Amino acid sequence: MPFGLADRPRFTACAPGIYGADCSGVCACGPEQDCNDGVGGDGRCTSRVVDDDSSAVGLFAFENFTLRRLRVDHDRRRTVRQVKNASVSRVRPTAWVGTPRVLATNAQTARLLRLPAGAAGLPEFAAVLSGARVPRGATPYAHAYAGHQFGNWAGQLGDGRSISLGELRGGDARNSSEFAWEVALKGSGRTPYSRGGDGRAVLQNACRELLGDAALVAIGVPAARSLAVLGSDDDADAVTRDEWYTGRPQKRRAGIVVRVAPTFLRFGSVQLAAKRQGHAGVVLIARHALRILADVEATDDAAAAVDDDAAPLLPDATRERCFFARRAAPSCAAAAAAAADDREVLRCLLERAAARTGALIAAWAAAGFAHGVLNTDNLSLLGLTLDLNVYGFLSAYDPSWAPNHIDDDKRYAFGEQRAIGRWNLERLADALTGTRFVTDTEADAATWMEADEASWLGADVAAAALGAYDDSYEACYDARMRLRLGLTSRVKRIRVQRLVDGWHAYLRASGADYHVAARGLAEVQWPLPGGDGEACDAADDAAVDGAWAEEAARRLGAAADGRAADVGTLARWLRELWGALNDDAARAATPVGAHVAAWRRGLRARLPVAVARSDVLREVTEAAAEGGRDELLRAALAVLQRPFEPEAIELRAPTTAAGWGRPSPWPGADATADELERVVRARLSAPTPASARGLTTSCGGQ
Repeated sequence: MPFGLADRPRFTACAPGIYGADCSGVCACGPEQDCNDGVGGDGRCTSRVVDDDSSAVGLFAFENFTLRRLRVDHDRRRTVRQVKNASVSRVRPTAWVGTPRVLATNAQTARLLRLPAGAAGLPEFAAVLSGARVPRGATPYAHAYAGHQFGNWAGQLGDGRSISLGELRGGDARNSSEFAWEVALKGSGRTPYSRGGDGRAVLQNACRELLGDAALVAIGVPAARSLAVLGSDDDADAVTRDEWYTGRPQKRRAGIVVRVAPTFLRFGSVQLAAKRQGHAGVVLIARHALRILADVEATDDAAAAVDDDAAPLLPDATRERCFFARRAAPSCAAAAAAAADDREVLRCLLERAAARTGALIAAWAAAGFAHGVLNTDNLSLLGLTLDLNVYGFLSAYDPSWAPNHIDDDKRYAFGEQRAIGRWNLERLADALTGTRFVTDTEADAATWMEADEASWLGADVAAAALGAYDDSYEACYDARMRLRLGLTSRVKRIRVQRLVDGWHAYLRASGADYHVAARGLAEVQWPLPGGDGEACDAADDAAVDGAWAEEAARRLGAAADGRAADVGTLARWLRELWGALNDDAARAATPVGAHVAAWRRGLRARLPVAVARSDVLREVTEAAAEGGRDELLRAALAVLQRPFEPEAIELRAPTTAAGWGRPSPWPGADATADELERVVRARLSAPTPASARGLTTSCGGQ
């Protein structure tokens, strides 16, 4: 029977010091050891002292900027506890019983970290990244942070299953400068912040996170990166999860996703510091974050790698602001990090967090991406996508769709993300201004700020800094949607907004697939005499008033699985877009045929054909995690890293009356990598079947 599908005993959480599904075990560990007494624990004793292991020094050379710059908890016990005056706790990963297996690696991230070719095949790679060995220079730690979860103050949270090894120096070919990347092992064992959990991750969920950030980075959305996914096939390492909260937990294979970011500091890091470390502790975190941000802003993010055809659409200032291209002039970050005035440190942190978060959430909105768990503990101080436990891409355009299985109130629905981003920034501002936290009922709720009352950031200064959020969102959403529709900076913003609103109205009414419809625009046959040739210099006015728009709308709508009743709506919108393209060509003194040809190339280069569709990802990750089909995971990763199709694609209707479906089964294990990638690409490129639209996901499993 497939692993994890057999009936299992009902699980009971154990008290500290007692372990096992029946709570019958008793730990007997020494004074410098920790007992694996968590949920599903086995009572093993492991050292809490981090000893250097020189066997891996040739592959990894870690540094410890975070530990040197932030307050460190000197209690090295894994025991779950409240940490009072620290931002990180030193804790060693817990090795698996079984031999770690590398399922997939992201070669782009490996190059970013300057790891040698073939590193994933070396024993040290799996040993270090599974937590079995701690290499020389690494001093593992877990971040301490708090947060508002679903709008309610949750108090101390922290890295309950993620342990960072330190930082690796890295960079890529686009950047002459380099900076340090924090490397974290998510699923590597219990920490003081595990809150009764086992500190482990489900392998299927780890696989899904690997694919999620790869998909975002490929389409130009800033995100933390994944380096690799590792798993254990040993039943002793299995984790027990009630994935859908049905009261019937099952055993699942354990996994680790190795995540990489300039820092994993988040809004909640500042919130916890405000209450537990006071003003001085908050300033310490802010200075550290701003030093990192200054380095980050001096380089190009992957989101800045926009094709050359986009140059007329994206002025340099927009690329800096919205796509995190290297800045021509520094922001306030570098100066504030070294400033004597603590208030300027806090002001700059809030202003940069607001501006970059606005750019990030605008990118999500344009890409049709929903994060799913926008708690304050899941938002990066640098404006990067973090914590892809629960996420999804739109199928049909539906602002009310929420990918999170437990989000009954749709607080984190796709269309709510802009408002939630601002709400979370306001909670960050509370921590910087010494303002009582929303829904905080802890004993110190009204007193934590009093000792430093004269030192906090002024409310009026904070309000001005927060203004950067809406300004950034509006400017960056406009820029991102110009790219999706191929509209240059010559097209007035009010006209762009009208076209965007009309496009979304059609998508919402028709149920057409958000991604297929957008990419299909590049294949619309415009009324150009002689076709789209560069020699064409004028449109046929008679054709504009003819049937071309209805025919184009019918073909595009059918290919995107839209309802035929809305063909007329799409036809009218296409005529409006055609007018904008003609006017833009005239302003540029460019023949309309040449203008349209360039417009097509731009859309094909920027709009993905292959999209990380939740139903396909569920099949792929389950097959990899529970069925041993690692090659499917690698094929999906390869496809999502190359999601574009620069050549023309056929706009065709579904082949059955039931609409678009998914072929089954997957190719056999003897299929070549190219064969697997062709099948994966075909499935990620077709509209999501009606039966799978609105699919939700759970952080407990897939």
